Amino acid sequence: MDTFRNRSLRCWPPQSCSIPPHAQAIYDGIKEFSGRKRSGCFDVFAWEDNAYLFVESKKFAEDSIRQNQIRWLDAALKSGVPLSAFLICEWKLQSE
Repeated sequence: MDTFRNRSLRCWPPQSCSIPPHAQAIYDGIKEFSGRKRSGCFDVFAWEDNAYLFVESKKFAEDSIRQNQIRWLDAALKSGVPLSAFLICEWKLQSE
């Protein structure tokens, strides 16, 4: 999710895509509970049928969860998205 440019991406380099209505409804519901803000949405929003997953990528020892991401998670939980639909992926380069 590219919240800065208000678009969803399918691949890298960026290629915008549309989100199916059922997934868009989840995203819009969270946005409503967040005061219509997109900021804080996790990096990846994936789905299969009616199963949804939000993934946030953080570099080990250099990146941390931001306040707007905590607010987004809180809005998602208030909108009915279960905590099990969220994942934080911590990574580091193999040479580090």
